Amino acid sequence: MNYPSINFVLNNNNLEDEIHCDKNQIGRVLVNVYKNAVESLEEKISKNNLNNPEIITSLNENTISFLITIEDNGIGFDEEKKNYDEPYFSTKKNGSGLGLSIVSKIIHEHNGQIFYENKTNKNGAIITITLPKINE
Repeated sequence: MNYPSINFVLNNNNLEDEIHCDKNQIGRVLVNVYKNAVESLEEKISKNNLNNPEIITSLNENTISFLITIEDNGIGFDEEKKNYDEPYFSTKKNGSGLGLSIVSKIIHEHNGQIFYENKTNKNGAIITITLPKINE
């Protein structure tokens, strides 16, 4: 609701299992990833280079993991800088460089993984988070 010009899409591919995690911590991860996506879209919009800003979240699972994929059509990642999740690394003028390092730490504490990539033709970014299924 805070970003009426951005189209938020959720593709929940009928998860059969429940994701067991620290909901507050994973919520913090998602807020940070969405914040970065929104800022990326706003930067591209400010350059009059984007007509249909969009963030797509897809939830999937396989036999061992849950996959959360968040993609946007913003500016994407700087290809020359691969240190996205290192503390104090930022490509933003006023960024602290702590956002994605905290995200990475939380995901690793959940025995998961996080992957950063650009969409083809520099039309945005894709972040994929994997969280293991817990055998009970």
